[in-house]
Amino acid sequence: DREPGKFSPTEATAAVIEVTGMGTSTAAVASPDGGTLFAVFGPGRAVWVLPFGKGDASGGPEPYCPLRLRPGEKSLAVTALTVDTAGRIYAATPDGIQ
Repeated sequence: DREPGKFSPTEATAAVIEVTGMGTSTAAVASPDGGTLFAVFGPGRAVWVLPFGKGDASGGPEPYCPLRLRPGEKSLAVTALTVDTAGRIYAATPDGIQ
C-alpha cells in the first residue's frame, strides 16, 4: 500500500494525467519520494511539475525545466520521462535524451 497523496514510480509511468486547460500528458514520472509528479503535455517547451499533498493536488502545474529546442522549433515531442534516485529528470525526445 502506498501513502495517500504519493505516487510510486510504476504508477506514474503508467498513468495518463489529465489537467484542465493543458490536456492529456504524453509522459509522466514521479519523484523518488513519490510526492511530486513531472509531466509533459503534447509537444511543448517544458517539463511541468505537479506537486501533490494528501490525496489531492496542492498546487497547479508549473513549468519546471525547459526543453532545448533547435533553432526555428517552437515545441518538442517527449515520448518518455524517467527520474533517477537523486531526482534528476530525463526526457526522451527526437533529438536525444535531455
